[in-house]
Amino acid sequence: EGQLTVSHQVLQEENTRPKMAETWTWVFEDAFSKPFLAAGTKLVDRATTMRLTAASMINKGHVEPQLAVRQVETEALKGYADLLVEILIKKEANGSDYDFRITVKKVSDGQLLADVTSVYPEDLESADSGKSEGIEAQEDDPVSTGRKLGLEVMKNLMVAWAK
Repeated sequence: EGQLTVSHQVLQEENTRPKMAETWTWVFEDAFSKPFLAAGTKLVDRATTMRLTAASMINKGHVEPQLAVRQVETEALKGYADLLVEILIKKEANGSDYDFRITVKKVSDGQLLADVTSVYPEDLESADSGKSEGIEAQEDDPVSTGRKLGLEVMKNLMVAWAK
């Protein structure tokens, strides 16, 4: 119980690669994960679980070539995680704002447990004051953004589990 597989995708219109620096994404993912780790959540790496599952399935002869990727991903999730966290990031045309959508799904049945959508930076609010804090100063701050969104997802999960 409590293991999360974090799947991260970066989306941009016109199927072009975003101009977002790769290090920005690394720092964002690190900041997003820290609240979960601090709370004792066991995080598993999606790519690693897929490699382990693929190797096991190939050794047993259970991979059909046309379904291999989806089949391996599904088996990896079922074998290693209780929840799937998907983070979608879309950089806006103006080049300085981001849209975020984070969903958490229960692997066993696909139940949606949390769905957090925020337009960055205008809609991110301080958990303490409820007011936007330093929008101009935080436009390029993946640490603050990742932390705030991670905490918002945790808050949504607590509400879902309290029901």
